[in-house]
Amino acid sequence: MVFLRLVYVPATAMHIRAFLFLMFSFFAANVNAQKIKILSSTLQRWSGGVAGHSGSNYSFEIEFSGYHTEPVPDTIWLDRQPRPLLVANAADLSTANTRRKRKKNAVAYTITESTSKSEENLNYYPTPLKSEHKPAHPPVNYKGAALLSYHYNGKQYYFEIPKIMKQLTPINYP
Repeated sequence: MVFLRLVYVPATAMHIRAFLFLMFSFFAANVNAQKIKILSSTLQRWSGGVAGHSGSNYSFEIEFSGYHTEPVPDTIWLDRQPRPLLVANAADLSTANTRRKRKKNAVAYTITESTSKSEENLNYYPTPLKSEHKPAHPPVNYKGAALLSYHYNGKQYYFEIPKIMKQLTPINYP
């Protein structure tokens, strides 16, 4: 028969240093973990112009940090409709709906997008407006205000924006 004999070995300074090193390494790895943070999200409803015409203006500022390569958003889902995102640097003067601002160890995107809809009114419009969209099916179910689709290292990822942080005063056009 073989017996195992356990022997108590008092901790030495070397053991303590090794333990502290491992704990610090674990803590440092968690501090640099990838994360997505919603810096702001606003909604401003509007109506008017043409009878029965209304919509919403959205703005989202989202920060990605701790990524080795830069994630790039490509689509935002609003009102169950996909909205393609055209990304440009913050200083660029273009018609992009998404502005990128690079920071140390992070990148922030400001997304501005609008939705619109028309009530079908046969007195004014004999046929439904062609700009109206049929409901689409998002790639993943979401219950929040929006769904952000982005690419990272050649793979598609999704991030749900759970709620709008601030609702601005509605605009009523004549």
